[in-house]
Amino acid sequence: MTGGFSDDERQRVREALLDAGREQFARYGLAKTTVSELADAAGIATGTFYSFFDSKERLYYDVLQERAADGFAELTAAIEAADGPEAATRAFLQTAFAVVEDDSLLRNVVYGEERQRLLRVLDDDELAANRRQNVSVLAPHVADWQDAGVVRDGDPETLALAVQSVGFVVAHRDEFADDAQYEAVRDALVDIVAAGLTDTTGCEGKRPSDGEDSTSSQ
Repeated sequence: MTGGFSDDERQRVREALLDAGREQFARYGLAKTTVSELADAAGIATGTFYSFFDSKERLYYDVLQERAADGFAELTAAIEAADGPEAATRAFLQTAFAVVEDDSLLRNVVYGEERQRLLRVLDDDELAANRRQNVSVLAPHVADWQDAGVVRDGDPETLALAVQSVGFVVAHRDEFADDAQYEAVRDALVDIVAAGLTDTTGCEGKRPSDGEDSTSSQ
């Protein structure tokens, strides 16, 4: 037993805090949510919160990790259900946009200051793990498509990151004239990138071997 709680009690309180975090962070964002509000919602004293999480940012990170796992499952399903790499890339991006645009918690990360607040509490190993996780959905499929000669040459992780970078347009949504213009640009980017990945003109359809410059064929 730690901090006066049995293992079962600790698990129940942790789940209650995660539930509180999902609701409070989605509604108010990280900056405007206080530890005392999270503790009240979980039915514990404010000081007890710190027996479970070092900070509200740490709770926020765990809530995000859960949502990210669900999102990665949705992305994988979208790729696997599509017919061919161009359709799969388009489905991947469309699903990624839908996940972010429909989830207020993720929107807060994209639009607000939450990302920088989180970066300050994560260590180098966690940041590296997040980067590997972010590229782990699409990159293996790109590698398989290259072996089949149906997508362009290049390092699979680099190409996967290039595709995923289309998502940065979400952060600039407010800079467009209106939602219609944003959606038109978003959809055009999806089509252009999906078609570009599968443009094998001048490519041999193989991944670069170890030590080979992945840009040498371009």
